[in-house]
Amino acid sequence: MTRSVLFDTETTGLEHGDGHRIIEIAALELFNELPTGRQFHHLIHPERDVPEDSTRIHGITLLHLKEKPIFRIIAEELIAFFGADEMLVAHNAPFDFGFVNAELKRLGIPHRLVTDSSAGTLMAQGLVDRIVVGADRIAANGDTANKIGTYTVAVLAHRHGIPFYIAAPRSTIDRATATGADIPIEQRGTLEVTEVLGRSIAPTETEAVNFAFDVTPHELIAGIITEVGVLLPPFAASIAAAFADQAIG
Repeated sequence: MTRSVLFDTETTGLEHGDGHRIIEIAALELFNELPTGRQFHHLIHPERDVPEDSTRIHGITLLHLKEKPIFRIIAEELIAFFGADEMLVAHNAPFDFGFVNAELKRLGIPHRLVTDSSAGTLMAQGLVDRIVVGADRIAANGDTANKIGTYTVAVLAHRHGIPFYIAAPRSTIDRATATGADIPIEQRGTLEVTEVLGRSIAPTETEAVNFAFDVTPHELIAGIITEVGVLLPPFAASIAAAFADQAIG
């Protein structure tokens, strides 16, 4: 059986480099892409304040965390739940992994990161056995919109014969949207590409193409992991069954 762990965090702010900390972490265990029922969840005292702007997002105040353990206390339990070699899947990978790694670094616990651009090489070297990503919106036929770059990883996975899964709650599925072609894709501002920390990295008046999302065709998706089970192709049928509250798999 193949084990993986899905996890998500809430924090005091957006940047761990600014001293922000994790205040909540939740994780779910899967075997062969199916939830086992085993979960990990802790509210965590951040050893600092919780800004009002952050509280407006997640609803957690410092008062809620007054009697909660600090990260050092729950770290060993978290690492044991994650496991030594299991695949970890984050709700927002750069954000969640960044904060977990920052907390581990504070404790002197070894950890490694890989770059997005190394995905193909990792697959070619046999270092990836399956891929699980999140979703922002799933069409009725299984086409999936997610953060830009997801489609690229799906194509690489297909090239190397690696199963590519979507993990998302049923609320992410929009049955009124027939296919991915009907999902509007946001284009974000040029400055997000041409500037870093307020400093220009491109000639003045350079235009940029800056899509926030891309769409992965359902043909590249092995399954959609939901709270009622793994939906398998053909997705039109399995999605319809999922909303009829029929457990899948």
